[in-house]
Amino acid sequence: MKFSLNVFQPTARMTFDAIIECEKIGVKDVWVPTLPLGFDPTTLLGAVAAATKTIQLGTGIAIVYPKHPLALATEAFVLGELAPGRIRLGVGSSHPFIISGMYGIDFAKPVKYMREYLTVLRQMLWEGQVNFEGEFFQVHGAPMLPTIPPQIPLLLAALRKPMFKLGGELSDGIMTGWSPLSYVLSAAKPALRDSAASANRPTPPLIGSLSIIPHPDRDAAKNVAQQTLGPYLQAPSYLDMFAKAGYEIENGVIPEQMFDEMFVYGTTAQIAERIQQAAEIDIDELMLRVEPVENPFTDTLAVAAIIAQLNE
Repeated sequence: MKFSLNVFQPTARMTFDAIIECEKIGVKDVWVPTLPLGFDPTTLLGAVAAATKTIQLGTGIAIVYPKHPLALATEAFVLGELAPGRIRLGVGSSHPFIISGMYGIDFAKPVKYMREYLTVLRQMLWEGQVNFEGEFFQVHGAPMLPTIPPQIPLLLAALRKPMFKLGGELSDGIMTGWSPLSYVLSAAKPALRDSAASANRPTPPLIGSLSIIPHPDRDAAKNVAQQTLGPYLQAPSYLDMFAKAGYEIENGVIPEQMFDEMFVYGTTAQIAERIQQAAEIDIDELMLRVEPVENPFTDTLAVAAIIAQLNE
């Protein structure tokens, strides 16, 4: 089992500093997520790439609708040159209440949109040129300067079966943030495997996630979990996914069993033990996300130290 850390701080500078410290501690893989209208992960990773030497860096995720795939590809060219072999590009469609509600962009046909987006990205980043005519994108061209295609792995954030199937067909990995691990095994894994087999390609890696709350008190941890997961408990796509995972959400409150499956809290030793237990499931990578109780920076580095030990 591979362990990675989702690093997100209140500011871009703090996130940069946290990743620098993670490399010193011994964390091997980190992801930088995106919040709507927050700092851009690819821009931040450009600075991090130039300031680090060994740590693997990924966007977890870059939201696709506000950014043309060629624009994202040119940013990825920079990352690939600054940190060759250390970049993973995670992309995702996000949700209607963000894309339509905040950005004012039509969220029509997200699976087809993502299929075209990944196709354009793949051609540019792996072949060094693109010739594509689709419903959403009609793009043709190649970099004007001589550039070796960085062949950066393209990972897809997925929540339900159609996107899992698309990932099996076209991606280099599936990211299942905020999905219970039981659902990842029962829904994501078979859809990914079957789709990859139909496309006559190896099954891409499957990445599950687990949220870490570094606090020994259950009630305090539940309060943090409720605040963190609250927006997702109102989004229709997540409610549907949680229902398929066996959790009916009532009055926007996390069920006890769902809390125990998705969140880990306790002392350092208890957290390490629970992560090791979760690592026994049959997936390829476990992305750990820190939900801070007191200090976001020190809480993140405390979990980073646990991950470094587990990766030894």
